[in-house]
Amino acid sequence: MNEIKILGIRLRQQSESTLQLQNILTKHGCVIKTRLGLNDTDGNEGIIILELTGSDTEIKSLENELNKISGLKHAAMNL
Repeated sequence: MNEIKILGIRLRQQSESTLQLQNILTKHGCVIKTRLGLNDTDGNEGIIILELTGSDTEIKSLENELNKISGLKHAAMNL
């Protein structure tokens, strides 16, 4: 069975940071197999869960770009 790679992202709703995140996810769309977005009821922050495919190098590149966004936290897990 192949390993499943999951990346969880938590972002405070800041228009500039949200736009940066969307641009990064679009740029790395080829490694995103599934994307699920959840917003809290007051709209102050959101959670995105990604199922990733692709090489470790491609996924690390995505994570490195996410590290540059203010107010964003992310964590990965392999199943």
